[in-house]
Amino acid sequence: MYDLQNDFLKYLRVSDVITLEWSHVNFEERKLTKQIVKTKNTLRIPLCDEAIDILVKYREENKNPRLGHLSIMATEKVYAKFLDKTLDMAIADKMPFSYERIAKAISQYSSMPKMDIVNFFEIVLFSWITGNNDMHLKNFSMYEPQEGMIRMTPTYDLLNAAILNPKDDEELALTLDGRKKHLKRSDFISAGEIMGIDTKIVDRLIGKYVRLQSEMTEFIGQSFLDDDLKSKYIELVSERIDRING
Repeated sequence: MYDLQNDFLKYLRVSDVITLEWSHVNFEERKLTKQIVKTKNTLRIPLCDEAIDILVKYREENKNPRLGHLSIMATEKVYAKFLDKTLDMAIADKMPFSYERIAKAISQYSSMPKMDIVNFFEIVLFSWITGNNDMHLKNFSMYEPQEGMIRMTPTYDLLNAAILNPKDDEELALTLDGRKKHLKRSDFISAGEIMGIDTKIVDRLIGKYVRLQSEMTEFIGQSFLDDDLKSKYIELVSERIDRING
C-alpha cells in the first residue's frame, strides 16, 4: 500500500511536512515545490499517480489549507503537538530548553515511556560522543505507527557538526544537567536520574560505547571524509570517551 507520508519524509524534514500547503502542489505538472525551512533552498518533488490520487481525495474531503496537517493525521500521525507541548512547558515555567524536559514530555505521551526515554537518553549520549552539537528540539518527534500506539520517531540528523564548526565550543545543543559543555560522566548519571533511568542502565550505555571505540575508529577511517576531518573526528571521539570512562 502506498504511504504518502513516508514518501514525503524521504525528501522533507518533519518541520517541512507540517508546513506544507495546497499552494505547494502543482497538479498539472505533477510536482510539489517547497522552500525548506532550515536551509531556505527550494525543493521540487515529482508526484507519482498514487500520490496525486491521495492528494485529490484529501482536497475534496477537507478544507484545511495545510496539506501537512492532512498527510500527517491521515497516515502515521507524526505528533507535532509533542514539540508544541514541550515548548509550552518551557515558556510557562520560564525555563530554558533541556533534554530532561524533553524526557518529561516523552513520559507524558509515549505508550512505552521507559523504553522511549532510555532510547532518547542513548541518542543524547551518542550525539555527545560523536560531536553532534546540533540535536535541538526539532530533531525529536513522536508518531503513531499503529492505532493507539504513540512512540518516538526513528532518529535523524545524527551528524558530527563540531568538526565542521570548531569555533562553536558547545558540546550539546540543549542543556544536560544544566550545562552544554565540559560535560562529565556525573552529568549523564544525574540527568539519567532526573529522567527516571537507573544508574546501572546509564553505566551500561556508557560502557557500550567504551567497548565500541575501536570499531567507531575503524568506521570513521573507512568513511568518505578527508584525512584531516577523519583525524579530528577520531580525536574527538577518543577524548569524549576518555572523559566519561571512569
